[in-house]
Amino acid sequence: MDKRVIRGIYLYEFKLGTTAKEADEKINAAFGQECSTIRAAYRWYQKFRNGDESLEGHEGRGRHSDVDEDKLRDVVED
Repeated sequence: MDKRVIRGIYLYEFKLGTTAKEADEKINAAFGQECSTIRAAYRWYQKFRNGDESLEGHEGRGRHSDVDEDKLRDVVED
């Protein structure tokens, strides 16, 4: 399941007054275990409580790669 969809569901449940734990349980019951984690639910609920309702995550945390992916692909394919 797409992460942005899960985040949208967290926001929906947050606005309904559902707890993070309940939202996590509902998502996993509807879409299968491991679609949501309680840790992620708590993190997103904290963000919403702080007034940030953006669904953008922090993908790409850590070191950024300066590798030219096309050149790397050519080397691997040869």
